[in-house]
Parts: sequence; structure tokens; C-alpha cells
Amino acid sequence: MAIRYESTTAMNQVHLMRRLIDVGLADAKSVAEHISTFNGLLNQLQDLGLQIFNDKIKAIFLLMTLSETWAALVVILK
Repeated sequence: MAIRYESTTAMNQVHLMRRLIDVGLADAKSVAEHISTFNGLLNQLQDLGLQIFNDKIKAIFLLMTLSETWAALVVILK
């Protein structure tokens, strides 16, 4: 039973990590919605026991998900 749970948890973690990497800010979506989605994925990963992100890594991931229209902000924050 424990092995099956661990396997399911690992698969869920992989799925959520892929979603986190693939999440992008669509130009039609508000930044608030995007940040909410991003934080929701991070919270789900933490609920599954994956707490590898400090604030700096979270910020880097968030900046990576912004569209090209936000390129100036990303450059300024570097």
C-alpha cells in the first residue's frame, strides 16, 4: 500500500512540476489570475511534500512564465 501511495505521489509531483514549468501568462489573462494559478501549483506541490522552492527560486520561476510583453520587467529585475 505504501509503495503504491509513493508511486502515485511521485506521479502527481511530476505532473504538477510539468504544469508549473509549462504555465505561461496568456496575454488575455490577468497577472493576478496568473500569479494565483502559479501559487496554486506551488501549494499543491507543497501539499504533496515537495518543498524545494525558496523565495528566490519561486521568483525566478514566476519570471520565466511571463510572456514577451513583460520582457522589460524581467530585464529590470535582473
